[in-house]
Amino acid sequence: MFRYLQRTLRGNHAPCSIFSNEVSASLNQRPAVNSNVLTSQSDRSYHEGTGDTICPSMVRGIDHIRDPRLNKGLAFTFEERQLLGIHGLIPPRFKTQEEQLELCLTSLEMYKADLDKYIYLVGLQDRNEKLFYRLLSENIEKTMPIVYTPTVGLACQKFGPVADVRATVVTDGERILGLGDLGASGMGIPVGKLALYTALAGIKPHQCLPVTLDVGTNNQSLLLDPLYMGLRHKRRTGAEYDEFIDEFMEAIVARYGQNTLIQFEDFGNHNAFRFLAKYRNQYCTFNDDIQGTASVAVSGLLTSQKVTGKRLSDHKILFLGAGLASTYPEPKDKRAFVESKMYDFHYDSSAMPEVYEWPQLPGLRGASAAGGAFKPEILQEMAKLNKRPIIFALSNPTSKAECTAQQAYDNTENSK
Repeated sequence: MFRYLQRTLRGNHAPCSIFSNEVSASLNQRPAVNSNVLTSQSDRSYHEGTGDTICPSMVRGIDHIRDPRLNKGLAFTFEERQLLGIHGLIPPRFKTQEEQLELCLTSLEMYKADLDKYIYLVGLQDRNEKLFYRLLSENIEKTMPIVYTPTVGLACQKFGPVADVRATVVTDGERILGLGDLGASGMGIPVGKLALYTALAGIKPHQCLPVTLDVGTNNQSLLLDPLYMGLRHKRRTGAEYDEFIDEFMEAIVARYGQNTLIQFEDFGNHNAFRFLAKYRNQYCTFNDDIQGTASVAVSGLLTSQKVTGKRLSDHKILFLGAGLASTYPEPKDKRAFVESKMYDFHYDSSAMPEVYEWPQLPGLRGASAAGGAFKPEILQEMAKLNKRPIIFALSNPTSKAECTAQQAYDNTENSK
């Protein structure tokens, strides 16, 4: 009969282990050991553990799968899966270790290059240690040249920067959200956007590359800030700047391949339009502020038909702002507008108080970075004119938004 020995609450804390009753009794009768010298082989058998022994009773759930020393893959029996709390966390099929071993050998043979076989075996070691060492011990002649010399030498040479980048988000920091020129401090934008790539699209983190191209800044407060990390000079422009961007695009493709996605993020208006026109037919690229916003806007307008119960041809939409998010989306939006016979109007924020008084204006679309431009009286007037007004406040961050969602709900009586 086996039992778990719990850690003692006094003295030295020995690691948890599993012993039979007979072994436990013999341990209590062990002879004294010189703390300085191990004098015999019998002394070594009583040497204290070093803390790397695992107590399975202290581990439950998915940790049994994550820890390669405990994981058995599909070899966990039904009773073990129930007891350990992993039932449902692995496929319902049961396989013995012998069956798993046969499958691993088949998978290993599918790789032609020794380096690929090495990578497969290292991955197996990271998942299931028991299976890895059994595969090695039963296939010495086949696996030793892979896990050790000569293949291990090649692996050491090849290890280095990850070359499997699928998507990169790049900015020059000139127009960060609605905050303006932040220079090198805009690095948080590519990092944050790629976090969404992983969370929402499932792209692996190591396949995402955030990039900030530091060409200087025209933000005087940053140039005078002793803590600013970027280059302390005015922005480079003209041919020098364009050549730098060309070099970056060529380097990405040369390093990671022609199919690598290159997303332009928060470039200045004057550069964003140029680069989109210049690169869109040469590289796998798009501009989020231009094309991404347009796609979201059209999607929102199409969806609004379900809410209002009206066709797009029955709508008049006012666009507030003349930046990227309002001016460039127009071609995409215009196609939808023309096909639906829909009217759209563009206005500067200064004209806003007059425009909202127009009759039969069911929609407002703001991308002006003019925080609070959709004032309560404007929203209230929209609610009087329309049972379900369409209000898109697209500027960000929140401090630059024309209104918040809650303000729209409160002032149009549509919070419910």
